[in-house]
Amino acid sequence: MDDEINNFTEKLDQWLCRQQEGGSRLANFDIINYIQIPGQSQNKGNNIQHSVEYSVSSPNKSNKKFKIEESPRVGGSAGIANLPFLDMYVKKMMRVGSLIQIKMEESIFGEEFLEQLRVESIKEILDHNWLSASIITVFSRYLYDKFISPNGLINKFSFISPHVSREDNLGNGIAKILLKDEEFKDKMILAPCNLGKHWVLLVINLNAEVIYYMDPLNGEPTKHQNFKTKFENALQIYRANSSSKVPKVSKSKKISWQKIKCPRQINGVDCGYFVMRFMKEVIMENEFMIPTNYFFDHKCRTYSHDKLTEVKEDWATYVVDDVFGKQEAIILPN
Repeated sequence: MDDEINNFTEKLDQWLCRQQEGGSRLANFDIINYIQIPGQSQNKGNNIQHSVEYSVSSPNKSNKKFKIEESPRVGGSAGIANLPFLDMYVKKMMRVGSLIQIKMEESIFGEEFLEQLRVESIKEILDHNWLSASIITVFSRYLYDKFISPNGLINKFSFISPHVSREDNLGNGIAKILLKDEEFKDKMILAPCNLGKHWVLLVINLNAEVIYYMDPLNGEPTKHQNFKTKFENALQIYRANSSSKVPKVSKSKKISWQKIKCPRQINGVDCGYFVMRFMKEVIMENEFMIPTNYFFDHKCRTYSHDKLTEVKEDWATYVVDDVFGKQEAIILPN
């Protein structure tokens, strides 16, 4: 694999030199279509194949579970393909301070916005550092595009942007998003939240008025009272302004918080990677509730290095194939 990576690096260097000597203007998709990434084969049209193969059924309208079969190579060194490519691309093509603008659609987060993915943020995942909100947001978009939308689950899962959950102090902004679409009441809403250099995941079932709390440090939501109050306020505002959607019997009921015994991180930087994997597994299980002891198929003391590498490869593959490869992004220089 090291020889393949070295050959890949040399090929990228040679191509860049030839392009620069000829005075050509470099384009993302030119590089991606030219390079054969180690460990991957090219399909018709020279598009890069995902190192994760998805086996899914037709759009799932009955809310039954669907299973995703992943290539056994994913997670081991033989399966790493787009991470080294992305690393080389960032070093060769993106200046310090440059950023990528990626359109986030209302159907994903309840509001449309441009995510500004800075080169410094991309380096976070390449160097396995603590993750910022931009990385988590792009991973949410990946889950929507690759799992939710193709399987007919757009009325089952949605997200609250970590930017909104961080900036909204009282819960008004969160409530505004929930009230935008009547179908939110039937969804499981995934809300990755930064508590201050630590990521947790909330999964909100509006119909049941339950908030599932998933903390890779096994913390208690009561230790973050302002954060807890913010989400309770948001759901109470939703109650008050959606009388036709919420049964009267629930009006006096307290919002239920259920702490999930999920896999635990063993260092100070992995929380963001754990939260991204939590989101993926919740969607893969396709249920309206999360067992207190977590899903049987994914229960473990902690995630292995391979499982975290798989999440990083998912992220890198999406950026390379779907952001760069389909000209999804606008790259702005510093």
